[in-house]
Amino acid sequence: MANGIVLAGGGAGGAVVSIALNAIIHRLGIAWAFRIHCLLVAFTGLPAAFVIRERVPYKPCGLIDW
Repeated sequence: MANGIVLAGGGAGGAVVSIALNAIIHRLGIAWAFRIHCLLVAFTGLPAAFVIRERVPYKPCGLIDW
């Protein structure tokens, strides 16, 4: 259920971003649309990347995990 909700949210988010970028391209041009999109992705993605933690600690192993 949780995976389904996450995947549905990703699809809906992609649709919203595409519609929003189309509107920004028509109003401000493609260069500013990419700049705005880059800033929005950076401001939302970087904090999320710093918050994510692994549930199981990482165990280093050799080249082949026997």
